[in-house]
Amino acid sequence: MAFQSMLSETKTMLKKIWDNLSESINQIQDWIEKQMVKENTYLIEINNAKNWLDKVFKQSFYQKVG
Repeated sequence: MAFQSMLSETKTMLKKIWDNLSESINQIQDWIEKQMVKENTYLIEINNAKNWLDKVFKQSFYQKVG
């Protein structure tokens, strides 16, 4: 019986470890997704600024040439 009790306790401990590990992995995935959203937001803002500057420079160039 002692052996089965030890196996049962080991199984319970491993399940707790697995549950904690799974939760940690989910938290890391959530953090990574948030970071990716932030990076994408920055890239979109930079691209919008670049497009705006391109438009301003083109208008300025055409006004000088035309």
